[in-house]
Amino acid sequence: MPARRRWVKQWTQETLTGFPRQLEADERSVWYDFRSLAGDSCEPGIICAYPGVAYTEEQMCRILKIPAELLQRAKAKMVQEKDISINGDGTIRIVNWEKIQSEYERQKPYRQGKKVTEQVTQQVTEEVTGEQVTGGVTQQVTLDQTRPEEDDITPPNGGARRRCRRRAPPDPRVAQIKAEIAAYFGFPGESKVDPFPNHAKEGAHIKRMLTRGFTPEEIVSCWKAKLDQRGGEFVSAHWVNEDIGKSTARETGRQRLPTTEELEKSWLGSTGEG
Repeated sequence: MPARRRWVKQWTQETLTGFPRQLEADERSVWYDFRSLAGDSCEPGIICAYPGVAYTEEQMCRILKIPAELLQRAKAKMVQEKDISINGDGTIRIVNWEKIQSEYERQKPYRQGKKVTEQVTQQVTEEVTGEQVTGGVTQQVTLDQTRPEEDDITPPNGGARRRCRRRAPPDPRVAQIKAEIAAYFGFPGESKVDPFPNHAKEGAHIKRMLTRGFTPEEIVSCWKAKLDQRGGEFVSAHWVNEDIGKSTARETGRQRLPTTEELEKSWLGSTGEG
């Protein structure tokens, strides 16, 4: 039997401008409650007491603490707009539940993997030391083993030494590039608004360009050129990473590596296909 969920995903724009806005305020509260019931159900996306057993109207009203008239009114509108459907056994199905709640299913293997890793680590530690390790120590050893550089750790109970990994220090060039782009927007100083919507994502794109062999000066120059083209509007480093090879090749004569599409066209041309 699937595990009950602790949370459900809610689309913001669709909720604010879509079907829920057609409901009255009290009906909309039932719409939200139906999502919570479907997530907390033994059958994901199905509102039921047990598999194949529907809640009675009295039970639903008691759970949601609402009058029967409101439940009937809200449910009728949701059925009419095909937001829910009533199964033959009387249980209620949320339409497109799997599509809407895909993020929960995407994270499910990671949540399960973490639990299994912690259990295995604790079991191995107990076998080696003969003593039970607390959850905090076990979790710390598990997480440390995912870091790039190894080091020795001695458990506080004096057991066997374990190998863990340390995180590599951040590349100072990433901060240097972001500082220059922030200064382009007058931040901090003239502007109080941080131009970067997501520092982690922008930093990842900058690292890719540095890994490709571009210097901080080339990255900043290409980035500022794109900002000037957009009239000072912020441009993500993702697009700079897409175009920097082309612009740098034009300016410096550096040979640019062909893209996947170009390689495919070249191969098709040489074989006479396409």
